Amino acid sequence: MGSTSFRFLDLPAELRLDVYDHLITRTHHRLTLPLLGQSASVTYITPDPIPPIHLICKQVHAEVAPFLRARLERMSAARETPRLIIHAGAMGPICDRKGLLDSVLGIIEESQYMDIAGDEHMKKRIRNRAEFSDLQVSEDIVNTLVSYLSKTGKYLKRFNPSVNCWLEDAIELLEDPNSFHELPPDEQMIKARTLADERMAAPEARSQTQNMLILGDQHSCEKFNVQKLLQYLADRCGYWDIKVVVYTSGLGKERIDFADPEFWVCYGGALDEKTWKEEWA
Repeated sequence: MGSTSFRFLDLPAELRLDVYDHLITRTHHRLTLPLLGQSASVTYITPDPIPPIHLICKQVHAEVAPFLRARLERMSAARETPRLIIHAGAMGPICDRKGLLDSVLGIIEESQYMDIAGDEHMKKRIRNRAEFSDLQVSEDIVNTLVSYLSKTGKYLKRFNPSVNCWLEDAIELLEDPNSFHELPPDEQMIKARTLADERMAAPEARSQTQNMLILGDQHSCEKFNVQKLLQYLADRCGYWDIKVVVYTSGLGKERIDFADPEFWVCYGGALDEKTWKEEWA
């Protein structure tokens, strides 16, 4: 019996484009942890390597290269940017002082030193933090966290995002940073918001920090207090010195007006279903 082969280039062009559209994938690590009689979930996302399909032949290279380039350029932040989904649900397990989100932020902050401390030390730190927060963390969860944080820490360390908030980062880019501090206090506040907004809007800046998505559904959008979570997140990000871009999706059409007075959290706006699936799913 003779061997058979699949002739990819015999497919219509539109079907080949459908194949290329599935080359950008991500691995999701969802963790659901109980606290205070309820549960909260987060999903850590790491990008998968893009298969080198462009090396097959010149025709495939000519088709796939501009297609993937356009997909990547549409993203609000670089594909490698660390992404974390907070699943809207019970507020207590998320926003409690010993809650899931504070534990996650603390672990992310420590992840930048993993290459110095090593995986085993990081596992010990995760177990200690889980014990402090009364979280039941299995070895599978610990290993999943270490795998995610190893990539996240190495990526974030390239930009050292824990040094400056958005405002301080923007002021450092001024030709004469001292001119900002010489302004009257009321003018400083106006200038501060303008500088921070410009910095937070830059795609390259969003790619240099942790990105988070608060993801809701039809069951959570009515009872979930997004403003409360954003305020809590801003407070804890300031505590841990972590600069974050936050998006929302699936939480209804109500407009969210949020500005962190300390400039640690940037609210990037609401994403429609197509956008969040293209960048996060």
